[in-house]
Amino acid sequence: MDNSANNTSCFQEPSDVQKQSLDTIVDHIIEIFWDGDDIYYPCTVLSVKNTTTAVVCYFGDDSDPADENLSNSKWRIWNG
Repeated sequence: MDNSANNTSCFQEPSDVQKQSLDTIVDHIIEIFWDGDDIYYPCTVLSVKNTTTAVVCYFGDDSDPADENLSNSKWRIWNG
């Protein structure tokens, strides 16, 4: 995925419901901010590992799905 031109107007902060019950974002596109790269990376949420902290995401770069802990991450959800 091309991460250089993320359109921030298409993403919004997650609602309290989305933050507290991650099963509500399965099959949605989110962006996760990676501090080390100083950029948001988009991914599709495939499943939930723990309803309040971790999800399995696919970043679309032919890699395997990855576990992401959203409880300590800055993230946004696609609103398009």
